[in-house]
Amino acid sequence: MKVRSLFWTIFITIVSVNLALIVANAYWLGVQLEKRNVKARFSEKLDEHLVRLIDEYEDNKSGRFHHRENRIPRKLIRQFHLEIIDLSNGRPLWPAPRPMGEIGKREDKQITSSTGRQYRVIYLDDPELSSPFWEILSRFGTVRWFITILFSIAGSYVLSLIIISPLKKLIRHTQNLANGDLSTRVEVRLEQREDEIGTLSQSFNEMAERIQGLIEGQQTLLHDVSHELRAPLQRLQVNVELARDKYAPDDTNAAVFDRQQREIDKLHQMINDILELARVRHQESQGSSANHKESDVIQVESEINELVAFYQGQHPQKKIHYSSNLEVEPVIHGNQSFFDRVLNNIIENAMKHTPATAQVFIDLQSNTKTLSVTVSDDGEGVDASMLDQLTQPFFRGKPDQQTQGNGLGLSIASKAMEAMRGSLEVKRSTHGGLEVSITFSR
Repeated sequence: MKVRSLFWTIFITIVSVNLALIVANAYWLGVQLEKRNVKARFSEKLDEHLVRLIDEYEDNKSGRFHHRENRIPRKLIRQFHLEIIDLSNGRPLWPAPRPMGEIGKREDKQITSSTGRQYRVIYLDDPELSSPFWEILSRFGTVRWFITILFSIAGSYVLSLIIISPLKKLIRHTQNLANGDLSTRVEVRLEQREDEIGTLSQSFNEMAERIQGLIEGQQTLLHDVSHELRAPLQRLQVNVELARDKYAPDDTNAAVFDRQQREIDKLHQMINDILELARVRHQESQGSSANHKESDVIQVESEINELVAFYQGQHPQKKIHYSSNLEVEPVIHGNQSFFDRVLNNIIENAMKHTPATAQVFIDLQSNTKTLSVTVSDDGEGVDASMLDQLTQPFFRGKPDQQTQGNGLGLSIASKAMEAMRGSLEVKRSTHGGLEVSITFSR
């Protein structure tokens, strides 16, 4: 999904509104200045114009005024709706441009001609302008336009920064929390603001505090319970060994003891896995700073070769195929212990949960951008609807199967990959079984 920058949205909006207001104010100012200038020019020579018009009217033998012969600028007649009425007969010297009721405030004065006849002069107090829009705006001045727009853009930029800057900080803290850094908190300066951003900052800190308390409490409980289970389990194993020594000659009893020992071993493994999961989650909750403290140089191909040799020896009836495509040296930096556990878990998962004669495929890809390890098999796999649940603690694809496992292997691997800023993906294999891929960005 394409994310648009809120900064530019706010910036462009503010600049657009400011420019619209500047243009509107400049136009209004230009209109007022133009009206003032026109009115000043009109008033300055009004009496002179009127005397000339009336003399021309009276000198005309027909008693009519020919509009085309007037010497007063026609533009002024239109702008001021100038009317002159002969009071002796009530007749205007020329037709009125519009009825008086449709016009604004008007000035009214009487003058007497050289012959003694009375005339009434009517004209608008606020002249109408016929100048085009851009002509009026041009009177505002190019330099003033430039300075005004420059200040508008600068002010809009500063205002946008004031709005966006705290939001960016909140986004960064939210991302840190999402990445597992439970200790992240919004700065006190933002939290003390007396506006919506201050309220949001306080709510974020309260949420982060509560989440950290819940997760750390859960981890502590899990860790404590696992440790408490070790003592009775050790006593149980000692009792089984004592009973085996006493009843070992009986083959029937020996089979029972062997079954009990397997169950005890499974419980031991489960407790170890639970403790390991708690340790990984705790490491993840410390954020990126904790992970960088244990940054080791990991020789990935060497690790794979060691595990292939080990599991091939443990399961000689299965065939492990290893392939690689190395554009650059397969070396990464991270937590060596976590990587070993991840790689061991996904290979062990493929070896445990496949038929005795199954094939396991391990592929290593290393290029300038990523390093990935893919482990797949040609077993039965799991239903597609269960794929997303395989990394959940204690979830098993086939709960009724007789193979060993407690559903924690992939969960531990997934959490360890998150702690190392990598990713783990589970899907159906092209070979028919399950495929697990781990990927690291360089």
